[in-house]
Amino acid sequence: MRFRGNKGEISQIRCKTAAKWLQFYLDGELSDTIVQQRVTYHLERCKNCGLEAETYTQIKTAISIHARDLDKRSIDRLSAFIESLD
Repeated sequence: MRFRGNKGEISQIRCKTAAKWLQFYLDGELSDTIVQQRVTYHLERCKNCGLEAETYTQIKTAISIHARDLDKRSIDRLSAFIESLD
């Protein structure tokens, strides 16, 4: 899948921009389909950002599975850790 700009060139985003949108993307909160496509395109091609997205997804999955077993302090620590990765 290729995303093209005005003159037919591939419209790519940089890692810094992908990182800015990553949490919104993973949470399904990006309403702009062009931005969604650009983030998808970037994650498919950038090993580092793809691994970061995988890590976030695994952490979120683990938290949701074990959420009832975690106390609020533990959840706050994990949330702070996730935020520090930005």
